Amino acid sequence: GGYVAEEPREEKKEEFVSSSTTLTPREAVLHAQQRNAEAGHENAGYLSFSHGFAPRLTPITHFPPEFEAWNELARQLPFLVSSRKLRSYCDDKLPVLDAKQLPAIFALRAANVLGFTAHAYWNLGDPPATPKLPPGLEVPWVTVNKFHLKRKGVHFLGFFEQITGNFAFEEDKIPAPSPDSTPCPWHTEELARYGSVEYDPAGANISNYHPSLWLSGLDLERN
Repeated sequence: GGYVAEEPREEKKEEFVSSSTTLTPREAVLHAQQRNAEAGHENAGYLSFSHGFAPRLTPITHFPPEFEAWNELARQLPFLVSSRKLRSYCDDKLPVLDAKQLPAIFALRAANVLGFTAHAYWNLGDPPATPKLPPGLEVPWVTVNKFHLKRKGVHFLGFFEQITGNFAFEEDKIPAPSPDSTPCPWHTEELARYGSVEYDPAGANISNYHPSLWLSGLDLERN
C-alpha cells in the first residue's frame, strides 16, 4: 500500500501574543513552527529556530506506489533530456495522475519533479509544435501548485522545491541530529522509508550533499 500519514507528535512550543498585526522576528518563527507542526509538513515555507530557512527533514526522494509513474519520470529525466526524448515520453507515456490524492507531505517533491520536467519539456530544442504542456504534466502540476501549495495565479517552479528543499546527502553521510534537539513533530518511521529523515543542520557540509534532482551540465537552451 501507499503512504499513510500519522498524527503529528505534540511539540513543546512557546506561546506568544502579539499586540499588533505585525509580528516580531521571534514571533514570526514561533508562528511558522506552530503552523507547520499543526499541518504536518512545511509546504507553506521552511522556517524554524533549529534549521533556519532549511527544511526540518531531508527532502523526500520518492513517491508512494500509486504515483510510481513520477518515480520513473524522475529516474529517467537526465537521460530523457540528454537524448532529446523527453517530449515524446511525456506526450505518449506519462499518465494523468490525480494529484489531489497525493498526501500533502509529498507536494514539494511533486512540485520539484513536475516543475523541472515542465521547464525541460518547454525549453529543450525548438518550441513545442503545440504551445501547451501534455496533460500528464500540466494537469497534476497545476493541481500541486494550487491545491497543495495554495499558490495563486500561474503555476511555477518555486524556490522551495527548486533550491532550498532540493538536496540529498551522500549515502551514509547524513549528520545525525543532536541528542538534545527537539524531534520534528511530523517525522515518522514510515516517512523515513521515503527518504525523509531528521538531520543536524550544523553538520551539513557542501562536500557531502548534492541536489536530489538537477539537470546541471545539460544544455536546455533552445537551439
